[in-house]
Amino acid sequence: MEIGIDNFFEFPLRVRLTTAIIPVGLIFLIGGLGSPSWSRSELSQLGLWKYCSISDIFTCCNNLPGGSPEHNKVQDISILMPPRNWTKYNQKRSLDAWRSHIDHGLKKVEIIGASKREKHAIVQLISRTWISSLAGKGRDAPKGVYSKMRVVKVERIENPLLFLKYAQNRQNFLRRLEITNSPFKLPGMIQHKPIKTTAKMNTNVFTDLHSEINEHYLFHGTSEAKVSPIAHYGLDGRLAGDCMFGRGIYAAECPTKSDHYTVSDMTNLKMIVVRMLLGEIYVTNVPYSFQKPPCKQCIPGHLGSCDQSDHKQGTFDSVMAAINGKHREFITYEQNSCSSYPEYIITYNRE
Repeated sequence: MEIGIDNFFEFPLRVRLTTAIIPVGLIFLIGGLGSPSWSRSELSQLGLWKYCSISDIFTCCNNLPGGSPEHNKVQDISILMPPRNWTKYNQKRSLDAWRSHIDHGLKKVEIIGASKREKHAIVQLISRTWISSLAGKGRDAPKGVYSKMRVVKVERIENPLLFLKYAQNRQNFLRRLEITNSPFKLPGMIQHKPIKTTAKMNTNVFTDLHSEINEHYLFHGTSEAKVSPIAHYGLDGRLAGDCMFGRGIYAAECPTKSDHYTVSDMTNLKMIVVRMLLGEIYVTNVPYSFQKPPCKQCIPGHLGSCDQSDHKQGTFDSVMAAINGKHREFITYEQNSCSSYPEYIITYNRE
């Protein structure tokens, strides 16, 4: 089956090339042939595009002439594509190809009105995860009496350069998964009480999350002045200020909590729907000023930065803070925005 570029609906897309006998002789595709990203034209030049067929998030060229799964020599190469709902920087080109066009004059970021389908899904998600009894309550909560948020507008952020960083990092998570050959373990607290945004979202609209690496949509409250920098450069934990769990990128499963971190006005407020890579999650209910997630071998006795060279298990990828059982926040500590992507801007009023 010959496929077109519109068939590329997941990222990272892996094309599995093979050693195969074809009429003109042997073609050996080995590690030295690799590239961080391949386009349709590059695969076409190799004579391989027409033999590719899609299976979930990867493509196998097992139908090459003379090829078979039994004797294939495997080489993984990646084509990182934009999300399929993007309209400006769409799937007619790979993220790398869009980067090249941006280098030659295209805008780096497009903020585009979300489709009716997307807006409805986000309004529905807010309705399903909002806790009216906790609105305006808590030490970080704004002043004023209100019980709900009314969505005025939803916009989609299309930033190919920022999304490429995120997609490359997601690919690294998936490679780690291949090594262990099992999904990242969820802490017991999340197994018994799944992350609300993922449990309640419309899966017909939000279709490309990888639960096996704990990729989730979450809410992040902000101010109107910060929306443009976030859209251009991503979230930066170094700017978080004095936070209970250290400087990081904070997001919540409940918009009621994220609403506390906007401004005190009642209208024209801003909230971001963030795509986040949580990976292996450390759960705590004890405040601690983390600089990064703790070492897996040091816990629970030591949470600070680990300098033990013999600790080979590495650190967790994120922290889940559960204080008083009211709200759960999720924090990553990447400084280069590789573990999060700000996907939607919500403009709303408190009522």
